[in-house]
Amino acid sequence: MTEYPSIFNDVLSPVTAGPSSSNTSAPNRIARLILSLLDHPLKHVKVEMSKQGGFPLTFYSMDSDIGLLSGFMGKDTNDFDGRQAIYDCFARNESTCDFLFIEELPSKPAELMLITVTDQVGRTHKITAASLGGGRIQISRIDNFQVNIDGQHYSMLIGIEPAEDNAFNSNLQSILGSIEKLTGRKPSWSISMEVTETLIQIDCEEKQSVQLINEIQRLPCVRWVRQIAPVYFSTKRLTPAVPFRTCSEMESYIRESGRSVIEAAYDYETAVCCCTKEEIDYYSLTLIDIILNSVEAGYHPAFTYNGMMAPFAKTIINNPNIEELYPSGLIANASFSAIAAMEYSNSHGKIVCMPTGGSSGVIAGFLHTLYKEKNMAKKDLPKLLLAAGLYGLFLYETGYSGFLGCQAEIGSAAAMGAAMLASSMTNDISKISAAASLSLQSFIGLVCDPVAGCVQIPCIIRNAAAVSVAATMANMAVLGYPASIPFDEMAKAVLEVGNKLDGVNFCGTCTTASGQALSRRMSDKNYTV
Repeated sequence: MTEYPSIFNDVLSPVTAGPSSSNTSAPNRIARLILSLLDHPLKHVKVEMSKQGGFPLTFYSMDSDIGLLSGFMGKDTNDFDGRQAIYDCFARNESTCDFLFIEELPSKPAELMLITVTDQVGRTHKITAASLGGGRIQISRIDNFQVNIDGQHYSMLIGIEPAEDNAFNSNLQSILGSIEKLTGRKPSWSISMEVTETLIQIDCEEKQSVQLINEIQRLPCVRWVRQIAPVYFSTKRLTPAVPFRTCSEMESYIRESGRSVIEAAYDYETAVCCCTKEEIDYYSLTLIDIILNSVEAGYHPAFTYNGMMAPFAKTIINNPNIEELYPSGLIANASFSAIAAMEYSNSHGKIVCMPTGGSSGVIAGFLHTLYKEKNMAKKDLPKLLLAAGLYGLFLYETGYSGFLGCQAEIGSAAAMGAAMLASSMTNDISKISAAASLSLQSFIGLVCDPVAGCVQIPCIIRNAAAVSVAATMANMAVLGYPASIPFDEMAKAVLEVGNKLDGVNFCGTCTTASGQALSRRMSDKNYTV
């Protein structure tokens, strides 16, 4: 782990309208951050994307357009009643949009966007941004300036006049000194210089006061100041002192400290983010309610969605053949619940991505079944969620991105689910890690091959399959079956294999004759701007 991801910012995240975190939530986050740059209401937005990138296949089918438009209105996609309502509201705000796919942009990162925004008085900004997978984002350029904004800190942008070296250094020290004086800490900062102006980016753990911003604005060298607020659960610490970085280090930490898996998760998250254990507990329960609701909504008799198949989960309870099935207890019920959550996600319902929208049914299926069928108290479910999120940390370098194969999405969710179940049956950290490793071994090499670019075929049924694998591997590990390959090594293997799948991804289910026919049928329903 070369970065310090957060359990709730990066793994059990985002909370979004389905079906895809990278395609729906990430564009929404990017748009909300860009909105902070404008002094006046938005008039027009133009979004350019590469014809060779990932968006041509998924931009409309996975609702990237409505993620962007709702974000430019300062809203979440769940704040509106459907796609048309978002477009109508955008038009009522006297705003217009163009979405273009062009040859000139590079194909990587696959979900790169060049966004040009113009406000009502004619001021224009050009922003380069990307969705990096799992809802993660990066804004790398604003106008001619290089920046690094990921939405996990308060970022203060300060435009200052050009000057000779000595004068510039004096101006810079005045700005940094004002911030240190008022906040009591040295700021983290970076500079991007152009001929006509210099931009200073200062990242902070807390929101800076109007007093500080006004004081900086009054400095003779300063032209403008903007503060961009984070778009995540908690602000990340700028210099975290984490208790561990890898699964093996986590295992050693638990053995040496005597802490449990759940306590280790608390220790890590409070070290990485500016949050308390109490805030984690409160937020975890909020997530549990959203997760349980996503399953219940998918089971509702009146539920429907616009997809390639009719809803299946809601038909299970009254299916006359259900008594003829071989008994499989938790696995069967959790598999059905996973399908319910995924079908609800495809109706653009509100979900928790764990770790992505395309794999959000696995853990949801387990939690719903443990609560409804096994009578586990709701107050105990957040502990399981923490265990799942803890193991997801060690797969963060994959970005949980389908561009590294379905192994990085479904495989990650299966590993997290297996660790979660194992943690409910044993305190033996070796067995919990073995469950996660065995699950990764079961899914490594699996390609990403969604039919019509939708998170439906084969994505929905793979969530059910991952439930079966995760439960089986958890049981095997708790009974003593050895993983043989440590979890850290399997995580590295997933990354290495994923980087070699570039020419194989989007081949498979989606390129069969029937898959192509379904894709053509869906394209007839597709939306255009």
